[in-house]
Amino acid sequence: MEFVEGYRRGMLAGMIRLHMRYYGEKWDFGAGFEALLAKEMGLFMDRFDPRRDLLLTVWEGDWLAGSLVIDGAKPLRAHLRWFIVDDRAQGLGLGRQLMERGVEFLDKRAVPVTYLTSFAGLDAAAKLYIEAGFQIVREDEKDRWQGGVTEQMWERPKPRRHLMG
Repeated sequence: MEFVEGYRRGMLAGMIRLHMRYYGEKWDFGAGFEALLAKEMGLFMDRFDPRRDLLLTVWEGDWLAGSLVIDGAKPLRAHLRWFIVDDRAQGLGLGRQLMERGVEFLDKRAVPVTYLTSFAGLDAAAKLYIEAGFQIVREDEKDRWQGGVTEQMWERPKPRRHLMG
């Protein structure tokens, strides 16, 4: 598997396809969710800056196996987005590798807070969020994705560096 940072032709369509395959089949998300993905991914690409943003995908030839994005447009608050691994690649450790690379990017930038939105029931992803230092800070019935889920807001503060001595 090859990890690619930055844009690759067909990447956005592949990311939307991964999300729709998983969330459409398992959670019955539909056109509203797909339109939201397309809109938000397009807006992100219009302002993408590799000095502050991370766009990370995993490929096997032309097959997109996973993605993770760090949107650093806000100087004090980064947004972890579009973290997904194709069902056919689960169990290979790709989710953990994507998350580790994302956290490494955040720690190098020393972002005070990183947040992500998710929803109850995504247990494998939640385990990786917790391992990366994220905590749920809010849950509510607001459902931007139109899938009838309980939305969760997760945050990760910048890790504190301990001085030896």
